[in-house]
Amino acid sequence: MKRFTFVFLCSLIATIVSERMFWFWSTGVRVHVEVALFYMLPTAVVLWAIERFAVDDRSSLLLAVPLFAYVTEGVITPILYTGGPFVPFFPAWFSAWHGILGIAVGIVGIRLLARRGAAAALALTSVGFGAFWGLWATTLRLPENVEDPELVAEMGALVVLDPLAFARYAATFVAILIAAHWAIGFVWPAVEGSVKPTIGRKTAIVVGAFVAIAVVGWTVAIPWALPMFVAYGGLQIVALRRHHKRASSGAAERGAVDGGAECDGPVPGRSPLLSSLAGHVSMRNLAPIALMAPAASGVYAVLWAIDPSDQAIRVVMYSTIAVQTLVGGWMITAALLRERAPIDGDHEKNRSFPEKNAFVSASRQTEASGSVTVMEEPRG
Repeated sequence: MKRFTFVFLCSLIATIVSERMFWFWSTGVRVHVEVALFYMLPTAVVLWAIERFAVDDRSSLLLAVPLFAYVTEGVITPILYTGGPFVPFFPAWFSAWHGILGIAVGIVGIRLLARRGAAAALALTSVGFGAFWGLWATTLRLPENVEDPELVAEMGALVVLDPLAFARYAATFVAILIAAHWAIGFVWPAVEGSVKPTIGRKTAIVVGAFVAIAVVGWTVAIPWALPMFVAYGGLQIVALRRHHKRASSGAAERGAVDGGAECDGPVPGRSPLLSSLAGHVSMRNLAPIALMAPAASGVYAVLWAIDPSDQAIRVVMYSTIAVQTLVGGWMITAALLRERAPIDGDHEKNRSFPEKNAFVSASRQTEASGSVTVMEEPRG
């Protein structure tokens, strides 16, 4: 039950960031719960990849999060395979939208800043993301969006919110986001020693079977669905495996040079990323996230007063999509080409991010006040 709750809360956070903030709202409460439950499938897949390949640096994380996007848009829905001339750009766009925003920023990035007590950085991130949210939210007023039959069928009747209604909407989901980040600390798996992985073998088999059946089902109507999904997902798995293998061999070579020092490298099922994020985060450290709501509401209210033309809003919408596609494609390509840093020989460091890692250099539990783990910056 604890692992189920953990996966659900991860899914809830990713849903809020990638759907309720970046995409569009719904007037039906049930829709929000249903989407979070459905998104447990891609969440389980990306958690499996993070654990299976012992993700511990930024490049490896960027190789894992596209799996969340591919399962969301290629298993839960067939959007990944439909869209005419835009289909070739979907992997990069969906990876930036679902993967980087929902997982890398929404879960990992926010939690890292909150655990480190980096209030200024978290506040700046929240204000920036909130402003982007308020800008993007204006695109729902376009007739092709608010009256889109597919969106209406998926989320129920869509309405253009006035500034006060949007402020209530933003405050509600930011509060849920903060509560989810607070609650997840109580069920976050402590990846220590021989603890079982979050996504065990049986769960992985069930999830994999469901993904396979769904993709084959879409292939009946869309013949190219299966080969496209296998190609997209396979590329990420191969890249993750390559990163993991090179980090392991690099660690082994370093151990040999150091005179046979113990150096096992990254251990499958024991992700240094998940390990370093384990533990409870206080509401005080999460408080800066609340700035998202007024930032979003303020931008939305200003644009409501300005009342830009539909054509200007379309420019904003398609420019945002274009920038996301370019950034997503660039970041994933860079991650594919970048070498993963070998894990240091220190066995204790293998349980957290190694020194000079892209995220953090070490983690220490502070037991006196029962507060969060103190994350130290790399030195030198």
